[in-house]
Amino acid sequence: MTWIHTDDTPGATRHAGELLARLAGGKIPTYRVGKLLAERPFVDSWDHPGGRWQGPEHGRPDEQPAYLVPACECGWYGADIPYDVHGGEVPRPGQTPMRHGASRTAQAAWRDHATAALTSATPDTHHQALAQLAALGAELANERPRAALTLSRQLREIAALLEPLAVAGALAHHITWDTIGGDLGQSRQAVNGRYVRPSADLSDRVHRLTGDTVEALLRTTRTPGTPPPAVTTWQDEVRQLLVTSTQQDQDQVGTPSQ
Repeated sequence: MTWIHTDDTPGATRHAGELLARLAGGKIPTYRVGKLLAERPFVDSWDHPGGRWQGPEHGRPDEQPAYLVPACECGWYGADIPYDVHGGEVPRPGQTPMRHGASRTAQAAWRDHATAALTSATPDTHHQALAQLAALGAELANERPRAALTLSRQLREIAALLEPLAVAGALAHHITWDTIGGDLGQSRQAVNGRYVRPSADLSDRVHRLTGDTVEALLRTTRTPGTPPPAVTTWQDEVRQLLVTSTQQDQDQVGTPSQ
C-alpha cells in the first residue's frame, strides 16, 4: 500500500510513503531488484489476524513482524510501532481496510511527517518566538540603536547559515526550485544560480556545516531516498558567529561591553 500526500503549491511534487515492518530480530526484510536491495513492504489484513509481506515469493518471511515502520520516499523513517496481530478491529464500511490500530498509527505518523515537510507555514511556536524577537528588536532600536544595528547584522549572518540547509532539505523532499524561490521571495533563476554557481562565501558556509561542497550537497539531495543533511555543527557555528561579532564590537570601542 502506498500513501500519497500532495503539496498544493503549484509545481511542487508529491510525497509517497509506505508501510515497512521489522522482525523480532530487528531486521526489515529485503528482496533483490537487479543489483539493488529493496525493503519489503508490509500490508495489514482486515479479515484475519496479522498481515502479508509484499514482493516476490522467494525469500518472503514466514513470520509476522514485531513492529511496523512508516517510511517515506524522501528517506524518512518513523519510530517503530509495536504490532499485535490480534489487535484493532474490522473497519466499518467505507473505511480503509486496516484491521490493526498500529497500521493507522503508522500512516498518521507518516502523514504528519509529509505535511510538515511540504508546508511553508511557520509553526506557531517559532512564529511566536520570532514575534517576540521582533518586539525586542524594536525596543532595542529605540534605546540602544547601535546595539540594534549589531543585532540586525547578526540576524543576517544567521539567515545566511540557515538558507543552504533549508534549500538542501527542500530538495531532499522533492520540492522544486520554483517553490524554493517563492518561499525565499526570489525568482527561481536567482536561487538556482546562487547554488549552481556558488560564491566562495557560500561554499565555505556549506562546507563548515555539512563537510560537503555545494555541488556534492545538491547531488546528494537530488538522489531519491536520501534524507536531508544532518548538521551537528549548527550550535557551534552560531555560537562562534556571536562570539566573533561581540569581539569585533569590543575591539571597536576598546573596552568590554556591559
